[in-house]
Amino acid sequence: MNSFVYDVLRVLRNRGVLLVMLLTTLLSFVALTIFVAVARPLSAFQVNADQTIVVLIMGMIYAFFVPILGIQSGYSTYARDRATGVLESVMVRPVTRERIILSRYLAVVIASALAIAVALGLLDLISVFETGYALPTLQLVGLFLGLLVESVAFAGLLFLLAHLLRSPGAIMGSAVVVFVLIDIVWFFLLLFVGVFFGGLSTTSGLSRVVGLEYVDPSGFPLLVMAFVQGGLFGGLIQPPGGLGSIGISVPFLVVAGLFWSIVPFLLALWLARTRD
Repeated sequence: MNSFVYDVLRVLRNRGVLLVMLLTTLLSFVALTIFVAVARPLSAFQVNADQTIVVLIMGMIYAFFVPILGIQSGYSTYARDRATGVLESVMVRPVTRERIILSRYLAVVIASALAIAVALGLLDLISVFETGYALPTLQLVGLFLGLLVESVAFAGLLFLLAHLLRSPGAIMGSAVVVFVLIDIVWFFLLLFVGVFFGGLSTTSGLSRVVGLEYVDPSGFPLLVMAFVQGGLFGGLIQPPGGLGSIGISVPFLVVAGLFWSIVPFLLALWLARTRD
């Protein structure tokens, strides 16, 4: 139990994790300030509509940076220790390999949840300070769940890389490549598909974009936001047949959330049992 608490605190005290959450909150504050400064003169800040846009903008900022949180937590908690041989000294004690990897994975999940909850709490306070209104609770909860799945997915990928690669440099280098491909390159692929293969005004075009979002853990928070906001991009785009017609529904979201939260870790656990 003491080692589990220590792992949780180690993630929360990691400088990279703290820097990511601080930078993300700062950028959110700047974006919210700019949005309010523009929206107030134009529309007197319509509470319901503008708050939805605020949550969407903040969600997109957080969705871009949260993978770094997952990478840092997965690396500092498990991947680095395994690559440097620290885990071998732990194995001398009467504890199983499965218990070590499971304990550290759960520590990452709890630490990520706490970090994201605090960041979104600060975001809500910033909204109250800037606009005088708290952000919609349901939308914040949806954003929290989406970001948690995203963070845990990237942490799970680090656990997996720790069993495929042997050096800390190779693990972190591969993690950076994965981040760039999934978080940046995939985004431009979505734009390309949305613009040149059906557009964002047809059910077929939207379905292609949503399908690609499900393949990308960084797109999961935006799918959850679309569901709780009743449409894509803060409700601005309404599919002709509803969200269900393009694949955004509770069953699909639950399956995708469980897949990204569990499957990378289970693959790492399987490798730990069969290859170590």
